[in-house]
Amino acid sequence: MPPGFDRSSTLNGRLRKAGASNGRITIIDNVGSLSSHSWAEVHEKAEMGAAWFSSREIGPGNSIVIVAPTCLDLVIAIRSAWLAGVAVTVGSLPTRMAGLSSSLHRIQNLISFTKPSVVLASPAYANSFSSTPDIPTLDLAKWVSEELTALWDRTGDPDSFDADVLAIIQPTSGTTGEPKPVCVPRRCLETNMAAIADSLAADEDDVWVSWLPLYHDMGLIGLLGVPMTLGSNLVLADPTVFSSQPRRWMELCSDYRATITCGPSSTYGIASMMFNGGSDLNLSALRIAINGAEQINVQT
Repeated sequence: MPPGFDRSSTLNGRLRKAGASNGRITIIDNVGSLSSHSWAEVHEKAEMGAAWFSSREIGPGNSIVIVAPTCLDLVIAIRSAWLAGVAVTVGSLPTRMAGLSSSLHRIQNLISFTKPSVVLASPAYANSFSSTPDIPTLDLAKWVSEELTALWDRTGDPDSFDADVLAIIQPTSGTTGEPKPVCVPRRCLETNMAAIADSLAADEDDVWVSWLPLYHDMGLIGLLGVPMTLGSNLVLADPTVFSSQPRRWMELCSDYRATITCGPSSTYGIASMMFNGGSDLNLSALRIAINGAEQINVQT
């Protein structure tokens, strides 16, 4: 077992331990803006978020839907929900505006099916969904900046919940039909993250770089959940950072001395094409490049 990862600990126990680490999360959003925050800062805000959920009697057995591009507020909302024992669904947004209407329609159908306690949507999408007394839609940015304050008391929060309490409700890809929700209990999430950390021999000294979307399980669990529960340094870019500038992926790995990164086999090929003819990249720190869901192309 890698040092720093406690397989016997619960999800909340791991989050609290990682919140006391020296690790940081650096986020590059969909317009290229960069911000860096300590996990301690993120955890403090997430504790307030968990208290907010509890004050609304949103807890184990309840769920939320989050609709936002990759940003700090999205990470805080996910962490807040897990601390409160609330299941998370991250809505799938397109990388191009051409697919926006279809994506919003699918998210609305998902909301109707899962009946979350609340929908947290970034300002660009906050008015895109039906808001009812039973399922209110809140502006995610305002929720983080205005609702999550030190006024929320975090006393009495359990370190663990029943192992069968849901942690994630993730829709299927919808390639051949309407997406269907898949329910992931906390015991499976905890076991999966432990297995990933074990197989990679990962610890808090690793540096992770990811542009994978958080509505996908590999992005949400493998490239956010694992480093977030280890307290490792994480560079998290919006998927559009890669789709608009494929070379940025390897540049980020070089600039931040990444030790772990991940992508489908085809994206390694795209990235390698960006550097034909030589470059000043330094990938000597990179010890693991995970190939996701496709055959490995040895040439790339």
